[in-house]
Amino acid sequence: MATVLPSTPLELPVAKFQKLGKSLKLYLVKSFYRALRVKYTLRNLRLRSPLACVCVRSTRVASSIKGGLHLTLFIENPEYVGLLTEESGVRMAIHPRNSFPFPEDIGISLAPGFVTSIGLRQVELKRLPYPHGECTDGKGFDHVQGENYIYSVISCQKKCFLKNLNKSCGCVNDIYKDFQNTAKCSHNNSKCQQSVQRRFHNNGLECHCPVPCHEFMYNTKISSAVWPSEMYQYHLHQEFNVTDNDNINVNLWKDIAVTRKNLVRVKIYFEELNYQLVEQIKTYSLATMLSAFGGLLGLFLGFSLITVFEVFVLVVNIVEIAVMKLLDKGTIYRVM
Repeated sequence: MATVLPSTPLELPVAKFQKLGKSLKLYLVKSFYRALRVKYTLRNLRLRSPLACVCVRSTRVASSIKGGLHLTLFIENPEYVGLLTEESGVRMAIHPRNSFPFPEDIGISLAPGFVTSIGLRQVELKRLPYPHGECTDGKGFDHVQGENYIYSVISCQKKCFLKNLNKSCGCVNDIYKDFQNTAKCSHNNSKCQQSVQRRFHNNGLECHCPVPCHEFMYNTKISSAVWPSEMYQYHLHQEFNVTDNDNINVNLWKDIAVTRKNLVRVKIYFEELNYQLVEQIKTYSLATMLSAFGGLLGLFLGFSLITVFEVFVLVVNIVEIAVMKLLDKGTIYRVM
C-alpha cells in the first residue's frame, strides 16, 4: 500500500478538506498499472481524515519499472501558505496494508517537476522472543488504532508520546481515532509540548516499545529525473484528458515551468519478484544439546569392558617388567 501525504498536512475534516477543492480525483490526476492498463477509481483510494492523506491500495505486482504503479499528482502549488509550507511536494509511505502509515515520520519526499522511481525489495524479519531475544507479538502493548492495525515500534512510540502529552498538557498535536475527543494543542501550551518532546527524545517518558517478532518491511532504491520534458509537455493535456469541469488551471498545460511546479510523478515497482528472509535462530537449542550429549555418551561407551581389561593387563605387564629389572640388579654372579 502507498500512502501519499501533502508536504504540509491539512488537519481538516474530510468534508471541509473536499470543499477546499482538493478532492481525491483532483489531487490524484492519474494512477494506473502500466502493464495491466488498470486505471484506479475512487473505490481504490481512501482519504485519511486527520492528515488528509490519500491511500492507494493494490494487490498487483510487477518486476520492472515499466510495469509498476505510476502516479501523477497535482499539488496546487499556488494554494500553499508561505508561512506554513517550507517545501512543496508530497510525502509517500510504502507499507504493508495492515500496518498504520506514518508518512510524516518515515515517508519519502517527492519533489514537483521530477519523476521519482522507487524500486522495492520486500524483507521479512523473524525474531526470537524471550529468553533468546526481546520482541513481542503486540499483545499487551498499546499502539495507534490497535483494534484495526498490527503492532509496530513507531506506532507504539507515537501512542505513548500522545498519551503523555495529553496527560501533561491536556491536548495532543496529532489527531487520530484514539484521540478524536481530545483537544488540539495550540501555541498557548507550546512550552509544555516542548518539555514533553525533550523528555521523549531523552527516553524520559519510559516508553517501552520492543521490536515485533514478525514484520515486513521494504528496502527502497530511489532515483529521479526532470519531468516532464519540454517536448512531452504538449502531450500532457491530451494524455490526462482533462475537461473544463476538473477545475485544473488551463495555464498548467501551456507553460512548462508552471507544469513542473504543480505536478509530481512517481513510479513504484518491485526490483525482483522474490523477497529476503532474515530469521534469528537459536544458537544452542534442545536438539543441539541432546545431539552433543549423545556424542559424548557414545565416546565414553566406546571404552568397552574388553578395552578396560586390556588396559589392566598392560598395567600388570609393566609392573612385572619393572620388578624383574629390580631383581636382576640385586643378583650376584660368581665367575669360576
